[in-house]
Amino acid sequence: MVRVFIAAEIPDEFRQCLGEVQNELKFSKSRLSFVDPGLAHITIKFIGEVSPEKVKSIKEALEKIEFSPYEIHFRGVFFNNPSRPRVIWTSGNDGGRSSDLKAQIEDLLEPEGILREKRKFRPHVTLARIKKFHPSLAEYVASVQDFDFGSFDVGSLYLKSSILKPSGPVYDDLTEVKF
Repeated sequence: MVRVFIAAEIPDEFRQCLGEVQNELKFSKSRLSFVDPGLAHITIKFIGEVSPEKVKSIKEALEKIEFSPYEIHFRGVFFNNPSRPRVIWTSGNDGGRSSDLKAQIEDLLEPEGILREKRKFRPHVTLARIKKFHPSLAEYVASVQDFDFGSFDVGSLYLKSSILKPSGPVYDDLTEVKF
């Protein structure tokens, strides 16, 4: 079995900004697990464990994507849920284009037996997972709440495999789909 997901990559300048913001959050008394900026991405669809044969059919389905490149802008740092924060992320604004792309992917993968996601899709990049919350974290998040990560174009997607290790995830690009 192979653990897979579909993602859009982020540029190096964006990764550098992630590191800068993470450095500010490190001063909080919360226990945080930071995402390695070199591994950060926009998850479009998490699929999970599938057989190698299913990976092949997913690749074939993704080759049918008909979409045009679009710009996405990231600004601000937020908790995923202000009343019970578990994740710190930055949210993307693209006029709904990522959601439209996600809907097309759902349509293409449903005949392959991949279940549709029921939650509303929000393009985001995760900065950290909260292992133990301390109230000081809210102050540090507020200090970077207006941080402007900038804009970049999304013109391709990657089907990625993911191996979870104690040292962190290891991702491998299985295929790239350009549009």
